[in-house]
Amino acid sequence: MSKLDKKGIKMKDIDYVVDFTSLLGRSMLECGAEVERVNETIDNICRAYNLSDISVYSTSAYIFVSARNGMDSPSIRQTNIAVSTIHLARLKKLDRLVKCILEKKPDPSELKDKLYEAMFVPSYPASVVLIGYLIAMSSLCVIFGGGLFEVLSVCINTALIYFMSNHFNKHQFNHILIDFVCMFIVASVTIFLIILGLNIDFYIVMITNAFFLIPGIPMVNAVRNLLCGNEMNGLVELFKVGLEVAAIVAGLYCSLCIFGRFYN
Repeated sequence: MSKLDKKGIKMKDIDYVVDFTSLLGRSMLECGAEVERVNETIDNICRAYNLSDISVYSTSAYIFVSARNGMDSPSIRQTNIAVSTIHLARLKKLDRLVKCILEKKPDPSELKDKLYEAMFVPSYPASVVLIGYLIAMSSLCVIFGGGLFEVLSVCINTALIYFMSNHFNKHQFNHILIDFVCMFIVASVTIFLIILGLNIDFYIVMITNAFFLIPGIPMVNAVRNLLCGNEMNGLVELFKVGLEVAAIVAGLYCSLCIFGRFYN
């Protein structure tokens, strides 16, 4: 039997808590949470279980967690973050799990199982997700002044981006490379449609499809980190967002350089 410390937590339970918080932080970051929010969540859970000397360091690629139980040696965990894919439904479920843990403080040995349960989120069929993207992008195209042919081109490009992004994400390709390849292909397809004789405003289509690729949530997270005083992570995230935007522009430019002369 493990001995209890003065605060009532078993000496071995610190390992359960620190394991759980490092895995939870990794899952939150992979779903699109900002670094400040993850750090605060880990700190709150450790304090809820009466741990002390809590140290948390997170970036978009790495998490380090250290905590102590009384005068014992600290328990330390570090883990790498996989390529993040925004999953707001899963992130919402993880937030509910955190709230439940802070309120009820279940036995530390149960924490990992609860995390695995929270990670399971039923996915919508690919056809339903694609239809949602098509409606959203078509509406945005109309707002930008696009007509029937522009909407048709945007729908074709949106479907291409959706399937290419899913394929590349499964193989954990870098987002910068994904953005470049996707923008190059959809720009080339649009030029091909214009060559076929469709009266398409090329730049309305490109601006609309660029909104599909621009990393909006990471951009908001980067600004939030800067405003919260976490300048290092904020600047790194902002730089990554800038590189992704530059990759989108580069993909468009390369397509115009190679195929643009055929329709000008």
